[in-house]
Amino acid sequence: MIERKIVIGLITSTNYLKSVRPFLKLTFFESVAARTIASWCLEYFDQYQKAPGKDIQNIFYSKLQQRQIRKDIAEEFEIEILPSLSAEYERQEDDNWEYLRDLTIKHFRVQ
Repeated sequence: MIERKIVIGLITSTNYLKSVRPFLKLTFFESVAARTIASWCLEYFDQYQKAPGKDIQNIFYSKLQQRQIRKDIAEEFEIEILPSLSAEYERQEDDNWEYLRDLTIKHFRVQ
Protein backbone atom coordinates (compact mmCIF):
# COMPACT_ATOMS: atom_id res chain seq x y z
CA MET A 1 0.00 0.00 0.00
CA ILE A 2 2.80 2.45 0.83
CA GLU A 3 4.52 1.76 -2.48
CA ARG A 4 1.30 2.80 -4.26
CA LYS A 5 1.31 6.10 -2.34
CA ILE A 6 4.98 6.60 -3.17
CA VAL A 7 4.36 5.97 -6.86
CA ILE A 8 1.39 8.34 -6.88
CA GLY A 9 3.62 10.96 -5.24
CA LEU A 10 6.34 10.38 -7.85
CA ILE A 11 3.83 10.81 -10.66
CA THR A 12 1.99 13.84 -9.30
CA SER A 13 4.22 15.94 -7.02
CA THR A 14 7.30 17.75 -8.23
CA ASN A 15 8.12 18.85 -4.66
CA TYR A 16 7.94 15.26 -3.39
CA LEU A 17 9.97 13.91 -6.28
CA LYS A 18 12.60 16.60 -5.82
CA SER A 19 12.85 15.79 -2.10
CA VAL A 20 13.30 12.01 -2.54
CA ARG A 21 15.36 12.00 -5.75
CA PRO A 22 18.73 12.23 -3.95
CA PHE A 23 18.23 8.93 -2.08
CA LEU A 24 15.57 6.97 -3.96
CA LYS A 25 16.83 3.76 -5.55
CA LEU A 26 14.77 1.49 -7.75
CA THR A 27 16.02 -1.51 -5.82
CA PHE A 28 14.01 -0.25 -2.82
CA PHE A 29 10.74 -1.23 -4.49
CA GLU A 30 9.37 -4.73 -3.98
CA SER A 31 6.75 -4.44 -6.72
CA VAL A 32 7.97 -4.73 -10.32
CA ALA A 33 5.19 -2.38 -11.43
CA ALA A 34 6.16 0.23 -8.81
CA ARG A 35 9.82 -0.08 -9.77
CA THR A 36 8.96 0.37 -13.45
CA ILE A 37 6.78 3.43 -12.94
CA ALA A 38 9.29 4.92 -10.50
CA SER A 39 12.02 4.53 -13.14
CA TRP A 40 9.87 6.42 -15.65
CA CYS A 41 9.26 9.21 -13.12
CA LEU A 42 12.95 9.50 -12.27
CA GLU A 43 13.94 9.61 -15.95
CA TYR A 44 11.31 12.28 -16.59
CA PHE A 45 12.37 14.31 -13.55
CA ASP A 46 16.05 14.11 -14.49
CA GLN A 47 15.23 15.53 -17.92
CA TYR A 48 12.48 18.07 -17.14
CA GLN A 49 12.93 18.83 -13.41
CA LYS A 50 9.26 18.12 -12.66
CA ALA A 51 6.92 15.22 -11.97
CA PRO A 52 5.37 13.68 -15.07
CA GLY A 53 1.76 14.16 -14.00
CA LYS A 54 -0.55 13.36 -16.92
CA ASP A 55 2.49 12.72 -19.14
CA ILE A 56 2.82 9.34 -17.42
CA GLN A 57 0.33 7.96 -19.93
CA ASN A 58 2.41 9.27 -22.84
CA ILE A 59 5.51 7.77 -21.26
CA PHE A 60 3.73 4.42 -21.01
CA TYR A 61 2.70 4.49 -24.68
CA SER A 62 6.17 5.60 -25.73
CA LYS A 63 7.79 2.71 -23.81
CA LEU A 64 5.23 0.34 -25.31
CA GLN A 65 5.90 1.61 -28.84
CA GLN A 66 9.66 1.23 -28.27
CA ARG A 67 8.98 -2.34 -27.12
CA GLN A 68 10.47 -1.66 -23.70
CA ILE A 69 7.42 -3.29 -22.08
CA ARG A 70 6.25 -6.81 -22.76
CA LYS A 71 2.75 -6.94 -24.23
CA ASP A 72 1.27 -9.01 -21.37
CA ILE A 73 2.65 -6.57 -18.80
CA ALA A 74 1.48 -3.61 -20.89
CA GLU A 75 -2.09 -4.87 -20.77
CA GLU A 76 -1.94 -5.09 -16.98
CA PHE A 77 -0.56 -1.54 -16.80
CA GLU A 78 -3.18 -0.16 -19.17
CA ILE A 79 -6.20 -2.00 -17.80
CA GLU A 80 -5.45 -2.21 -14.08
CA ILE A 81 -2.42 -0.41 -12.68
CA LEU A 82 -2.49 3.08 -14.21
CA PRO A 83 -6.29 3.52 -13.91
CA SER A 84 -6.29 2.32 -10.29
CA LEU A 85 -3.45 4.71 -9.38
CA SER A 86 -5.34 7.55 -11.02
CA ALA A 87 -8.54 6.70 -9.17
CA GLU A 88 -6.68 6.44 -5.86
CA TYR A 89 -5.05 9.83 -6.44
CA GLU A 90 -8.44 11.43 -7.16
CA ARG A 91 -9.79 10.05 -3.85
CA GLN A 92 -6.98 11.58 -1.80
CA GLU A 93 -8.05 14.44 0.41
CA ASP A 94 -4.82 16.40 0.38
CA ASP A 95 -1.36 16.49 -1.14
CA ASN A 96 0.95 16.49 1.87
CA TRP A 97 4.22 15.67 0.14
CA GLU A 98 6.31 16.36 3.25
CA TYR A 99 4.44 13.67 5.17
CA LEU A 100 4.79 11.28 2.24
CA ARG A 101 8.54 11.99 2.14
CA ASP A 102 8.79 11.09 5.84
CA LEU A 103 6.81 7.87 5.23
CA THR A 104 9.09 7.06 2.30
CA ILE A 105 12.19 7.51 4.43
CA LYS A 106 10.76 5.27 7.14
CA HIS A 107 9.51 2.65 4.69
CA PHE A 108 12.82 2.37 2.89
CA ARG A 109 14.80 2.91 6.11
CA VAL A 110 16.86 5.69 4.61
CA GLN A 111 18.99 7.74 6.99
